[in-house]
Amino acid sequence: MTKNNSLVLMIDNLTGFAYNVSSDNFLFLSSQDSLNVFESVFAEVKQYLRRFATEPDFLSKMQMAFGNNFTPNSVLSFSDAWAKGDFADLPQIEIRSSQEINGALGAFSKENNRIYLAKEFVRENQSHPEIIAQVLLEEIGHFVDSRINVADTPGDEGEFFTALVQGQTLGNGSA
Repeated sequence: MTKNNSLVLMIDNLTGFAYNVSSDNFLFLSSQDSLNVFESVFAEVKQYLRRFATEPDFLSKMQMAFGNNFTPNSVLSFSDAWAKGDFADLPQIEIRSSQEINGALGAFSKENNRIYLAKEFVRENQSHPEIIAQVLLEEIGHFVDSRINVADTPGDEGEFFTALVQGQTLGNGSA
């Protein structure tokens, strides 16, 4: 991965504003309009997480998504922070070419503690921030799993987490 192909966005946890800190990539998300789209995405994600963190069945939903092999305190620390609007523990987000993240729309790296979004995906969906937010939530789900479980939860816990956070009703075959 070369630095010239990436964009590092720093999110101000108080305001939710995104800042392009990768000065060598001005071709993508360097305009104020593009940054505003990403700020809108992040604001939507924060709103979902805040609402989810205050639900009375938060812990049971987290168990549904991530299993029972974690201590409740590790999960409740997310609930406490998110309910207060504290998102400082979320990983940095980098925009990479789809090729760099194996053709995925998004990815989470436990080793780097980074969320990656595919440049092509973000560019194609700038007029649909809710779609970008859904992928970002899924990668946040993978991040949470890496923080609370010793081993990766079987299945796509990120997708399941996203459905729970967005208040979707899940059937028996979901997970």
